[in-house]
Amino acid sequence: MGMEATSLSRTLKSMEQKGLIERKPNPQDGRGVLIHLTEFGKEMRDFSKGVVLGFDEAVQKHVSPEELQTFRKVANTINELINSKKIYE
Repeated sequence: MGMEATSLSRTLKSMEQKGLIERKPNPQDGRGVLIHLTEFGKEMRDFSKGVVLGFDEAVQKHVSPEELQTFRKVANTINELINSKKIYE
């Protein structure tokens, strides 16, 4: 997922405390845990999806497809530099 295990663990613990997810033992493998969205988690997922789609719609009203393509290309290049740790070379 591109996250350190400790960060992921902290995020999951926070989500569990907020009632967004629940952990259940994996019936196929007793060592594992399956993570499920709660009903509240599903509501918040749907709410978040609506916010993201609304944001995307607003951006598309003000930014041309060509400008968006250029932005995505630049953002991808920046991410590649950061991920490869070549940003300060």
